[in-house]
Amino acid sequence: MRKRLYVVGAVAGVVLLGGAWAGGLIPRGSGASPDVAAVVDAASEARAALPGSAPEAKDATTAMALAAEKGVPVEDVSQRKPTHEVFAQPDGMWLARDWLSPVWVDQAADGSSNPKWALLDTDLAAAQDGRIAPKAVPGGLSFSAGGARSDIATWRVPGSDVTVTLVSPVETLPEPVVEGSRLRYLDIAPGVDLVVDVRPSGFEQFFVIHDRGALDALRGAVSNVYRVEGGSARAAGDTVEIVDASGVVVASIPQPMVWDATSDRSMVNPVLTPWVRADVTPSDSSHLDEVPDLTPASIEVDASGSEYTVRTIVDPAWANSGDRVFPLVIDPVLWNPALASDTYVETYHTETYRGAEAEMLLGRAPGGVEVYRPYVGVDAGTLRNLNLDLDSAVLVLWNYWSATCTPQWYHAYWTYAPDASTNWNHQPAIRYGDAMWSTETRGHTSGVGSYCSQGWSGMDILPLVKMWQVDSQPFEGLMLTTGDETLTARWKRFYSAESSSPYKPHIDYVYNQRPNTPSGLVYTPPTATTQGVLKAVVSDPDGSSVQAAFTIERRPIGSSAPWETMVDKQAGSLVASGGTSSRSVDLIAGFEYRFTASGYDGRIFSLAATAAVTYVNPATGVFDDLPATNDSQASAMDPLRINAPIVPNATTVEAVR
Repeated sequence: MRKRLYVVGAVAGVVLLGGAWAGGLIPRGSGASPDVAAVVDAASEARAALPGSAPEAKDATTAMALAAEKGVPVEDVSQRKPTHEVFAQPDGMWLARDWLSPVWVDQAADGSSNPKWALLDTDLAAAQDGRIAPKAVPGGLSFSAGGARSDIATWRVPGSDVTVTLVSPVETLPEPVVEGSRLRYLDIAPGVDLVVDVRPSGFEQFFVIHDRGALDALRGAVSNVYRVEGGSARAAGDTVEIVDASGVVVASIPQPMVWDATSDRSMVNPVLTPWVRADVTPSDSSHLDEVPDLTPASIEVDASGSEYTVRTIVDPAWANSGDRVFPLVIDPVLWNPALASDTYVETYHTETYRGAEAEMLLGRAPGGVEVYRPYVGVDAGTLRNLNLDLDSAVLVLWNYWSATCTPQWYHAYWTYAPDASTNWNHQPAIRYGDAMWSTETRGHTSGVGSYCSQGWSGMDILPLVKMWQVDSQPFEGLMLTTGDETLTARWKRFYSAESSSPYKPHIDYVYNQRPNTPSGLVYTPPTATTQGVLKAVVSDPDGSSVQAAFTIERRPIGSSAPWETMVDKQAGSLVASGGTSSRSVDLIAGFEYRFTASGYDGRIFSLAATAAVTYVNPATGVFDDLPATNDSQASAMDPLRINAPIVPNATTVEAVR
């Protein structure tokens, strides 16, 4: 147990974030306490199915039709990306699910325009070339099956031409023990095992040092040799950056961490026990209220041609501490940080980056003194479409452990996006002072109090996402906090984007697409036997039925008087997308008229198209056109010209039906 001065109500360097709750926002400057029982959690219905579990359709039109027919969500596969899924909903809405790391892998040959999708699967199996490889991960990754001078790992970095090889430290590698997503190369040196875990964005190595004699034989350090093809490596503080030929960082080795056997049992994926899939609840998980004591190690980098030796050095004061319990674990990670976008900060190691870890810690653990805050980065590019009418936005996290089953507050603030420099002393700035909240609490599966299974925890963040829609930053951020960071009952642990579990962080957006701006807006004057008709071609990107909403304004010919509204957004006929919506209208001569049409799908209006026409002296028998008057957001319409006979009673009869 770390010895730290504990002060009730404050922690040195910790900002206590709290206040009164109202409508899902936590206003600044309020000191009232919330009434938990009175709060209705807006995210309580947010639950996510796993990727690949929904019916699929080849395009949007087919997906929407199937969803309506079957009464279940249907994925539009044409919109699928590694971190993005879109589902047609039975009620005509759409749901976009943005994951924080890849859940789909395109296994098509390079250059193919037709993706061959496979679910991300880090489990290991024998490959055709005799090596061992994960079933489906971004890039190409394989491991040695043992043997003489066999490279431990070969990784083609996703999205680049760079290949990194982890060179074997021994002449002959033992055949590994394969456990799910993990390999164990036993006894690569006296008292030393090498364990490798596959990650969604790379792989993590664990040197297991079984006793002090083995550590002394290594002189308190372990070395990895990496061969880099198509790029190079360079030291950047306590991080190693892998760059391509143009100097762009494509992968990195963040500062390695070291821990002992006491802390290992508190890890989300313990190394010293057989590998178990992260979402499987252990028989005894009470130790998850303990925080793993992960201590940063230092590194040295030596280059020789295309090979780079990275030496990880354990702090001797930490290693020689009297309460150190062997085995020790040292964990260099090689990953592509662009494939994951979450991290957490802590008050203990205030300069340490945690983005490569498989979990996010929130709050203060029972009996602990340190404080933890997760940060989430969101690619907001797909939201910068004002044609999306957002109905809901929910942050969804897998809560695998909590200090209690009693609902406990946690909050989200809008910040700048986290990056590799994010730590307690360098936290992204808060951009909006009011926070969203949730009380959904899961995962207290042993210990004191009632039990509740691990599961999804959702938070309504719609007000923040609506602000993202009009923001200019390509990436947005969220900081999670327990509000009053002295309350240990609010302690939670979530799987991160780097977890081997399929239950990854994501955001669900439910939306309706704005209908397209109408085209072909035209007025056909009446005849002796027919009424005049106002028409517009309307369509909807969702393929839904749609109708025009017509507005008619008039003023005397040649007048500069304000326009007089005669009809305001009155419905035309309901038609299939791409059809012509119409409304019968007889207009009196002697006025100039301005017509506006918007598409309407029952929820939202499109941007408007406008056209105009003038009725002159009926003796001319000609309607002159006026230049088109266009809404500032609409595309320009062609001038509307009408040549038609005048109805004899047009100067005395005006009917709008």
